[in-house]
Amino acid sequence: MAQVNGPDKGFEQMLAGITTLEPLDVTLGDARGCQIAQDVVASAPMPSFSVCAAPGFAVRSQDTGGSVELKVVDEVPAGYAPTAAVTEGTAIKVAAGAQLPAGADAVAPLRQSTAEQGVVVIRGSVAPGCDVIAEGAVAAEGQVLVAEGTTVDARVVGVLASMGSARALVRPRPRVVIVSVGAELRQAGADVKDGLLYDATGWMLATAADEAGALSYRVGPIGDDVRTVADTLDDQLVRADLIVVCGGIASPDDSVRSHLEQFADVSFDDELANVGVFGYGKFDDDDIPVVALPDDPASAFVLFTAVVRPIIGAMLGRPPERLKSVVLSEPLESSGGSLGLRLAKLSGGGKAVPVTSERPTVLDLMEADLLIRVGPGARTIPAGASVTGLRLRPGANRTA
Repeated sequence: MAQVNGPDKGFEQMLAGITTLEPLDVTLGDARGCQIAQDVVASAPMPSFSVCAAPGFAVRSQDTGGSVELKVVDEVPAGYAPTAAVTEGTAIKVAAGAQLPAGADAVAPLRQSTAEQGVVVIRGSVAPGCDVIAEGAVAAEGQVLVAEGTTVDARVVGVLASMGSARALVRPRPRVVIVSVGAELRQAGADVKDGLLYDATGWMLATAADEAGALSYRVGPIGDDVRTVADTLDDQLVRADLIVVCGGIASPDDSVRSHLEQFADVSFDDELANVGVFGYGKFDDDDIPVVALPDDPASAFVLFTAVVRPIIGAMLGRPPERLKSVVLSEPLESSGGSLGLRLAKLSGGGKAVPVTSERPTVLDLMEADLLIRVGPGARTIPAGASVTGLRLRPGANRTA
């Protein structure tokens, strides 16, 4: 069965050496987008006392039925403790959010009540528990409220704040620095003349890193001379958990490749001919992972999906992304004898339709859903063959 996996055994060994980032204790405001590092457990019942869910009169349910007159002996606003208890023949006026007074087991709604001169008339029966959120009804003491690995969003913040937590222990989002290299590159929005190109790769990969759960920083585009490359990469080591550099690696003499081969423990892979050369490894003295990708945006994105996204997942402590099993509806062919990383779109019935361009374009990425790695040495995979691949949208692989 053809499938996507690491580029080679060297990459698998490197990936095995990636460690999960150490948990951090951060404020709720800084926790957004991070993953909970350990189960969040209720330290007390939630709520810790029975709460009046609506305004009305706290009563004993057995005192209601038909039309009954009860003496109002107290009033409890939200945020104040009751100073009296409900006894036979009495009621206490309560606000929404107030603590249910002792002796009461229900709140008679205002629509069933008429009050004047210290007396309230309750019309009809009031069931036990009416408009009451009982102590521990939301969660029992010791119950897991947020499981380890959950991504912090507005709902998680709401749960944490509800239990009185102003902070959270999280796995921080990996800081991924995306460096674009190329004298021909210009920022999107700038004026360009013949021979110049917009830096689509930097923007695309920064967004892809954020989507994968990282915190991205774009640098460049910078010139492709060795000194500029060296100074830029050295400067970024102080803030990066992972550096992704795009461009300058097509040949052994190119600036990025020359610098990395001298100052980092990096392996370069020329096997995946349809998407270009790429490299991976770590800086020698800093133990910071680095991935070198082509400057072409579509090729860089394909390799980012296959190489960089697993590194980010490992830093977050996630299990490997699940592969999608599909059947090819059309043959997957290569004129060059090496299929490499190929794109496919999903059709009905679990079928995969290969995207025609052997060397992908950004428009192919728009059309594709799946990334399949096949090779080396294969020229054709026939229609009807079963293949596995990685979905281009990262969240889909954890739920497929």
